[in-house]
Amino acid sequence: MINSRDLVVDSWVRVGGKCDMTTETVGDETHFRFGDERATTLSVVLTEDGLENLANTSAEALRKLRAGEHD
Repeated sequence: MINSRDLVVDSWVRVGGKCDMTTETVGDETHFRFGDERATTLSVVLTEDGLENLANTSAEALRKLRAGEHD
């Protein structure tokens, strides 16, 4: 969540198995797009370190989900 003075921004999406996802490498960043170009999309831009953090965190979340663990 971004909180700057009187503006609070929070975004979320629910991604299912049929959600279109694309990536594009631009310079030293990876751009993820959730959704297709004809519909509403969410774009996320990650540096290499951010992408590694996302991959590690996602792998751990998947392990927990499959094991039935709840926080």
